[in-house]
Amino acid sequence: MRAGHSRFIAGTIAALTILGGPVAAQQGTLIGRVTDTETGDPLPQALIEIIGGGQTGGILSDNQGQFRAELPAGTYALRGDPR
Repeated sequence: MRAGHSRFIAGTIAALTILGGPVAAQQGTLIGRVTDTETGDPLPQALIEIIGGGQTGGILSDNQGQFRAELPAGTYALRGDPR
């Protein structure tokens, strides 16, 4: 692991799931921001891997460290990589 990236791995990915619609067709929006735990600075272009709910994939954070994903309602685990 490269120096300085351990802060991210031990860091926090804050996420909020908002659900709506009928139970059979529930979709959710996963919204979060990736930051350095020591400085609080956003981490742009960090890879966020989304695991669970029959889904496997990932998204990149934007230049402000923010990300957004539309997903079926469910339980997911997130894993981050600052690239």
